[in-house]
Amino acid sequence: MSDKQAQQDALRAQRAFEAYERDWRRKEKEAAEKQAQQESELRQERYKQQRAREHAIAIEAQKMKQEFYENLQRQKEVEEKLKREEEMRALKNKLYAQEVKAQIKGKEECRRKGREDFFLEGIRLAHERKEKKDKIDQIKNRKIQELRAMGVPEKYCSEIERQVHMTSKHFFSMGAK
Repeated sequence: MSDKQAQQDALRAQRAFEAYERDWRRKEKEAAEKQAQQESELRQERYKQQRAREHAIAIEAQKMKQEFYENLQRQKEVEEKLKREEEMRALKNKLYAQEVKAQIKGKEECRRKGREDFFLEGIRLAHERKEKKDKIDQIKNRKIQELRAMGVPEKYCSEIERQVHMTSKHFFSMGAK
């Protein structure tokens, strides 16, 4: 009986050992599964963080790109404004130059007209003097003719004619009208 008892004890010990081993394997398997589960969750979290980081970087890059294009647009607008202002300045300068040239031309035209009028006035006055002189000469000649017709001696008529001629020469050389 003692053998049987020893056999049963051995069988119980073996069953207990096998139960312990099964329990230990089950615990190891659960621990490995739990470890695998944690690693999987950790990988998923890292992947999510990496995706979130990449998304944040993409958003920042998009913002920077948008800001760059906005700055570029503002710069173009400023350049266009400066260009328009420069064109307006150039146009104003051109108009001012044309205005000044027109004033200069007008003044030159006035001076030329003044000189021309002065010259024409001189010609008109010379013509008037000549007409007056011719009229006076006609009157003198007619008077001398009348004196001759009245019978005044030729010697007196020639003397009067000579004096009249000298007087009229002196009178018109002084510019009298």
